[in-house]
Amino acid sequence: MRNIIKKEISSAKAIGLIVLLATLTAGLALASTTGFNIMSGDLELLVMKNQTQGTPDWQDPISANAGAVIRFEVYYHCGTDDPAWSTIKALNTVVKVEFPTTQQTVISLTGRVSANNVSPISDPGTINVSSAQRLTFSTSATWYHDGINTPVSVTLGNGYAEVNLGTIDCDYMGCFTKAGFVIFTATVSSIFNPPTVDLKINGVDGTVTIPYNTAATL
Repeated sequence: MRNIIKKEISSAKAIGLIVLLATLTAGLALASTTGFNIMSGDLELLVMKNQTQGTPDWQDPISANAGAVIRFEVYYHCGTDDPAWSTIKALNTVVKVEFPTTQQTVISLTGRVSANNVSPISDPGTINVSSAQRLTFSTSATWYHDGINTPVSVTLGNGYAEVNLGTIDCDYMGCFTKAGFVIFTATVSSIFNPPTVDLKINGVDGTVTIPYNTAATL
């Protein structure tokens, strides 16, 4: 009888240990982190170049004049510390540039990266323009990923330009093989308000009749 009781106690201990290990394992799995641009070596999300002026480096902020062509680099990188990292993916990944639709001398933009199962991130950008203007984005962009570049279509909406990258792979922490970026292009408008002129003829406003072959003073 004592041997049977000891065996039952040992079995109960073993079951308890298995349950404890399973609980700890589940806790560790729940504690894993997956996100965009979370590694120390990740680049800034939104930087720009003035293609017309030949800006040598990607930067933020930048300056521009009316009619300038601006390029926007939106960087993304899905990282995870999940032990099953090779199976982790960001679903329906979208990269976007948001911009004002009115004419401004300081154009404030926002770059965004989002996915169905990963928290969105954003980064502001600024273009200082010499006169009040607005941006007109191209309907095509270039996607750089996995050592190649691919032309992609841009969806334009009221105050945004976006590209849907679909499902992308995530890197384990410290790896950068799946990092990529999308290059958008926009043109600064050339809108100038027409000058207003108040004329007087011979010191008189309104309709004035000037006889043939005579002079008038404006």
